[in-house]
Amino acid sequence: MVSYAREYGQFEDRGARIAGISVDPPVHNREMVRKLDLPFALLSDARGELSKLYDLWNDREGVAVPAILVVDRSGTARYVYAGSDFADRPGDEPIFEALDGLEGDAGQPPTPGRRSASPPTRQRPRPSGPRDRR
Repeated sequence: MVSYAREYGQFEDRGARIAGISVDPPVHNREMVRKLDLPFALLSDARGELSKLYDLWNDREGVAVPAILVVDRSGTARYVYAGSDFADRPGDEPIFEALDGLEGDAGQPPTPGRRSASPPTRQRPRPSGPRDRR
């Protein structure tokens, strides 16, 4: 998260908004934002509802798969990087390329969990478990 905080201006220049999402409770997330001096919110998804919408929930372990998503204004995941652990993150370039490819999506209201007609770019295999949660 700190690396995205350092690059925050580049996200803003592309018209993107960053939000971290964690299964930790809100009080823990507020402390993390303060401790790391993050310029963006860290939201709580304690029951994994959002993670499940984007098929990023590991049922076997009862946790969210560590992931980075680029979601367009309609709620469609256009880029998904599912990591093997919390430190497994993509470089900045694939994220910036995905953001640069979103031009023309302005004005669409968000619809959480909506999937694109073609699969989003997925960089890593996900843990096994139930797949279709649409």
